[in-house]
Amino acid sequence: MSKESKRREALLYHSKPTPGKIAVVPTTKYATQRDLSLAYSPGVAEPCLEIEKNPSKAYKYTTKGNLVAVISNGSAVLGLGNIGPLASKPVMEGKGLLFKIFADIDVFDIEVDTNDIETFIQTVKNIAPTFGGINLEDIKAPEAFEIERRLKEELDIPVMHDDQHGTAIISAAALINALEIHNKNIEDVKIVVSGAGAAAISCTRLYQSFGANPENIVMLDSKGVIRKNRENLTSQKAEFATSRHIKYTLQRCLHYHNYGVVVALLECLSKAFAFICSALLISFNSALALFSPFRCSNSTSATATGPPCSRINLRSSVTPVTTNSLLSFTDVTVSPMCTTFVSTYLRSLR
Repeated sequence: MSKESKRREALLYHSKPTPGKIAVVPTTKYATQRDLSLAYSPGVAEPCLEIEKNPSKAYKYTTKGNLVAVISNGSAVLGLGNIGPLASKPVMEGKGLLFKIFADIDVFDIEVDTNDIETFIQTVKNIAPTFGGINLEDIKAPEAFEIERRLKEELDIPVMHDDQHGTAIISAAALINALEIHNKNIEDVKIVVSGAGAAAISCTRLYQSFGANPENIVMLDSKGVIRKNRENLTSQKAEFATSRHIKYTLQRCLHYHNYGVVVALLECLSKAFAFICSALLISFNSALALFSPFRCSNSTSATATGPPCSRINLRSSVTPVTTNSLLSFTDVTVSPMCTTFVSTYLRSLR
């Protein structure tokens, strides 16, 4: 399918049969005048009075407990950058669709027209009573860290930043599986992190919580290896700065330092290197399940070793997929889980 055909298909999907991807639908009876008098005035006054006396009753009489706000200012939309709040709305609606079809959670997508941290935080706080949880989405670093921290401290409902926590949980699951397959300890592996944004920082923090040695971690941003002697580091980048004198780019760092795990998109490497990785994958079809989309067999309860879905039963809860569905030799776009696994194999073959 040509690029133009894909573009037209995407636009048609978002415009037909009705514009957008989500909608609000009634959950109670509304066929008669009596139904309507209960849904609105005068019947609606009774639950209002109950909630006024006891705010926790909102979870009994309203949708609050199953309603999440997906909130963004469109400042860091995946693959698109800072496109602004309105242009980010299709992405937020898409996240709402995912919440609904996979967890039956309702979503209101909220696009906030500000890049000011205080204004954004105050906006979220002002609308928080409507929701049972806040999902921050596509907000650029380092602002995302401060927004999340403040909202967690100042709100009484759960707050998460999907770009951080969702990515970290998924990639940590892949890392743990790869280490188990190769009988390696996370304390011993060396880790190269390509990128120093919200996702990369959170991924690396979670790896450390599982036992990764900070001395074995090298993080790179657009300027290269993040070293302690670099000026104007953010507090988040300084957390992972190395004192070692490493001058290499990402690809040379991988080659010369023999690192065992890579947290990166292969699209930031050369296509030749990506093709070598893909060839290795073709040779190991039995392990492709590691980085295919997977579902945790017990997604709601934490385990002794980490957060929900941090450990995956490969045989019972993962559906293998084909190599072609993971790799595109023209675009070289591969999931972070895939690259974690690929680089682990590169080391094992030495």
